[in-house]
Amino acid sequence: MRRYYSFVDAIAWVVTKVLVILIVALVAVVFANIVLRYVGRSIRWSDEMARLLFVWIAFLGMFVGYSQGAHPSFNQVIKLVNNRSERGGQMMLLLVHALVVVFLLIVLYGGIVYIGRAKIQTTAVLRLSVGWMYAAAPVSMGLMLLEAVKKIALLFKIKHVEIVDGGEEIEIGDEGWKL
Repeated sequence: MRRYYSFVDAIAWVVTKVLVILIVALVAVVFANIVLRYVGRSIRWSDEMARLLFVWIAFLGMFVGYSQGAHPSFNQVIKLVNNRSERGGQMMLLLVHALVVVFLLIVLYGGIVYIGRAKIQTTAVLRLSVGWMYAAAPVSMGLMLLEAVKKIALLFKIKHVEIVDGGEEIEIGDEGWKL
């Protein structure tokens, strides 16, 4: 299982780097278009490219945020339950991550269905399939499912849970992992 944790962490690292590249590309395209509009010319495809990049940034950003424990969750409720019973806090975390898995599966399924319907439509200037834009949702949900499975598996191995701002810190023996 340790290999799986490392594999998911490596994916998160790669996606973080890809996310930085996408953000730089988005800023460059928008900035170049602003400058060129100022001098009387513009890049015809910049709006479509900016929209495509923004959608992918938003969805991949959700995965990175989830993998780093940056999403707001039920931390206050979990803290309250954890203060009374550490096992209760663990059960509450399990419930939260199980609900996340249900949500991810629903969005994953819906995204795949929607891509199937939208793939024949193309963008006006770039002539890219609209499915490329909508593919961001199922790709991100699939990545988040990998992370959710990791978080749930870690919950069964933990010795201690400490709720901190920005996520739940857990201890497994002498190792620390972020839920």
